[in-house]
Amino acid sequence: MPEVLPFVGGVGPDALKQAFRRHAAGVAVVTVDAGDGPQAITVSSLTSVSADPAVVLFSVSTETVTGRAAVRAETAVVHLLDATDHPLAVRCAMPGVDRFDGASPWERLPTGEPSFTGPHTRLRGRIVRRTSFATATVLMLEIVEVIERPATADDAPPRPLAYVGRTWHALDGASVIG
Repeated sequence: MPEVLPFVGGVGPDALKQAFRRHAAGVAVVTVDAGDGPQAITVSSLTSVSADPAVVLFSVSTETVTGRAAVRAETAVVHLLDATDHPLAVRCAMPGVDRFDGASPWERLPTGEPSFTGPHTRLRGRIVRRTSFATATVLMLEIVEVIERPATADDAPPRPLAYVGRTWHALDGASVIG
């Protein structure tokens, strides 16, 4: 059961959303299976919490089927995305779309989690904490395995995928400012 912290008020949701439109965020896809089939969701809330132990966190809305499944799951796979994964990010952000219909290749890991095979780096982990705030739940994931797709001669230099101002961006050498 998620820990529920009291809400003391503050700015409204529109003000916070407007403020965060100026803040760039990396993009990841999280996959889970809480026992009723695979689910996937695009998140821009992924944050590294600790390197030792290896822990990350992300938040989900409990107003969605996928968010509720993530809260019930014991494990998850975080897919770190780059520009070539943009179609997967868009697909997993669209409500009502079957993310596992074969349009994006996926597999079951030996440990049972659903996982897309396209992204270069995947982090498999165990959910160790759930904290709820109104209709959002923050999930802390202890990383137990890093899965990297072997590089090929055809691989282009990585171009991380970012989201800012309600728009997708691919970062590259031209984005370096210092």
